[in-house]
Amino acid sequence: MNLTLLGVTTKLSLSRGNVPKSLLAAVSPLIFTNVSVWYDSRLYASDSSCRSGAFTWTEVGGHETKNFWRHADKKGSYTKLDSPVRLLLKELVPETELAEDFVSVGPFKSPLLYFDFVEFYGRAGVVSHHMSELGFCVAPVLDLSNSRHYDMSDLRLLEWSIHVIEEGRFRSFLVEPPCTSFSAAAHPSVRSCKEPLGYDRTDKKTFHGNLHAFRSFTLLRVGRRKRRPCGLEQHRLSKMAWLSFWRTLLALDFEEAIIASCQFGCLHREEFRFLVYLLDAVFLEARCQGGHHHSRLHGWTSKAPC
Repeated sequence: MNLTLLGVTTKLSLSRGNVPKSLLAAVSPLIFTNVSVWYDSRLYASDSSCRSGAFTWTEVGGHETKNFWRHADKKGSYTKLDSPVRLLLKELVPETELAEDFVSVGPFKSPLLYFDFVEFYGRAGVVSHHMSELGFCVAPVLDLSNSRHYDMSDLRLLEWSIHVIEEGRFRSFLVEPPCTSFSAAAHPSVRSCKEPLGYDRTDKKTFHGNLHAFRSFTLLRVGRRKRRPCGLEQHRLSKMAWLSFWRTLLALDFEEAIIASCQFGCLHREEFRFLVYLLDAVFLEARCQGGHHHSRLHGWTSKAPC
């Protein structure tokens, strides 16, 4: 027996036990029913709002609607619908552009590893602290005391630092290399103003001081090449200022500024020499004017930040 069901012809065997009579009775209305219909010549579209709904139609012909039905199971590109808040704003504020601008304003995520300022060797992080208070995005202080990965003796850290400066991820920086061997009070002295590179450059203490000084000057040259405001800090009598690298930068467009800590509330008279680029050295200058008492610098006070 041949059955036509939903346009498909199926041959059923009515032998005993093959097709239950109850099943045959259930589908019997469909056996002789043709559910296919002609395609409508109209194309409909519907939409809704917060208050009501609407639809529209146009005459396109049976051939076009046939193609639409044929591809009805395929999804198009994703379209984000308006959120309830946006819909409510559109209802309350007729000016759609005003509503859109109002919704789009909000907190945003800052770019990763982009900083306004970073300190190299700045153990106390005093400058970073004040820069943060001024509202700048400040990177962690890159000092060995904070992490073993912040050791500027490691060439990989120097390469990474040069890369982030060149990419504009460090928009400004300050270098504060250790001045132990360059200090005028160092005893025994391993260098002099006439021989600022040291009497014996193979000496461990001398080599360590020269290494960090060279790394610092390298960062300054990169900062100058990429026009990043930068600077280097040393004690005023540090013999590092007598190095040819220091004088070369001064011959270019770097400037010096002397800053006395007593001008900022410190009890001790400590003067620092800054080698700066793209900064106002005249504005930074703050020498001791005298007329006040200075506490003696000794013991733990020599290491405590002012």
